[in-house]
This record gives sequence, structure tokens and C-alpha cells, in this order.
Amino acid sequence: EVIAPGAAAVEHVEPRGETPAERVLSLVLLGDLVSIYLSALLGVDPSPMEPIERLKELLR
Repeated sequence: EVIAPGAAAVEHVEPRGETPAERVLSLVLLGDLVSIYLSALLGVDPSPMEPIERLKELLR
């Protein structure tokens, strides 16, 4: 709900792993890899975290 309005597309991804911890970590890794790939593709520095900080403020 928070991300979808600013996104070009939203994909549902099934996690991999047998335990809950494995499934969570598989999704964290996937998110990190997607961020790195997109930043390289778009020539953007992935370090700034303003969108994440805004999301944290909305969730408080």
C-alpha cells in the first residue's frame, strides 16, 4: 500500500527455504541484490536511504 503508488510494477515473490528464518533471509538477500542491480543499471548510488527513512516515519 505504501510502495505501490510510486512503483512502476509490484511483483509477488515466494521465499525459498525450509525454516521461517531461511525464508526471511532469502527475501532480504533478494531485495539487496535487486537494489544493487537496479542501481548499477540506472547509474545511481545505492547509498542514500531517504525513501527508507520516509517509510520508517510513516510506520511510526
